[in-house]
Amino acid sequence: IPQGRMSLTSGSPFTGGNITNGTTLYYDSYAGNLVPYWTGTSVSTDVIAGGQVSAALQASGTGGLNAAGVFDVWWVHGGTNHICIATSGSGGGWASDTGGSNTVRGTGYSAQPHNTKGFWTNPNSISYCYNGSSSYGPVTADQATYLGTIYTTAAGAVSWQPSLPAASGGSNPTLGVYNAYHRAPVTVTEWDNESNYNVTSATPRPMGGSTNNRVTVVDGGVATGQIVATVTAQAAQNTVAGYLVGAACDASSGPPAQWSAVYGGFTANNAWQTTPSIPVVCQGGAGVHFVQAMEAVTNASTSTVSTTGSGAQFQALIIRREQ
Repeated sequence: IPQGRMSLTSGSPFTGGNITNGTTLYYDSYAGNLVPYWTGTSVSTDVIAGGQVSAALQASGTGGLNAAGVFDVWWVHGGTNHICIATSGSGGGWASDTGGSNTVRGTGYSAQPHNTKGFWTNPNSISYCYNGSSSYGPVTADQATYLGTIYTTAAGAVSWQPSLPAASGGSNPTLGVYNAYHRAPVTVTEWDNESNYNVTSATPRPMGGSTNNRVTVVDGGVATGQIVATVTAQAAQNTVAGYLVGAACDASSGPPAQWSAVYGGFTANNAWQTTPSIPVVCQGGAGVHFVQAMEAVTNASTSTVSTTGSGAQFQALIIRREQ
């Protein structure tokens, strides 16, 4: 199988720290420096030259990548740097392919890679596969080796944000790189440090009323890993009721699969408490997905719940998955 990994950090097979809207994708040696490809008659190998090759991510013009798109990354025998990103030819990714969307592969250039050679290859030909403004296409079916998938957080830009600083209303960190091989665990923490507020409704809503209290991830769908999410918060009750928090999978309304709860002894003016940590598993699947922190109270007619009391600023959405 291919012996490298994609990252947004030069000189490393793993992305280091937080990178917001990175404009270069790197493919670095990891288990070795070889990448197999199908010649049309047999399997051969290329070398990752110098241990690292790269692809410039274009914001516009020839080879441009539209914002908020899902794109597959391929290794092809031709082309200076070998790696390239499949598009519609005018900046579109999965969603611009026939029958495609950001959560469903299309039936043309973004069709589900298949494993008939011992590694993942393209079942259909790819007309446009760009490294910067250079197209390495067209590429005949099975003669491109699938490396992974990216999600653009801006035109021609990809983010990897496992530990952004706390932000009022949340920061919506994104894991925009998915490796098809040599996957490794990653933990993301999203912090909301907004000022105290009251929750007065039993109708579930995004934590703090903000859809930025979430983590967004992309998955290529060939070796899908589970997303395990935990939401914690600090709260105190002003009246007799309970405060509920939880993680919702690809939803920002309705109750999550599992609530964590603070009931506080059923008396008013309770001391600050931290919700228990009850993990929720989101299956995800191919494409871009998110985990949303949710909250509600158990008795809307009598309850107001203040969060982040005494300046504690403690609300967190934690997810674990493989990158």
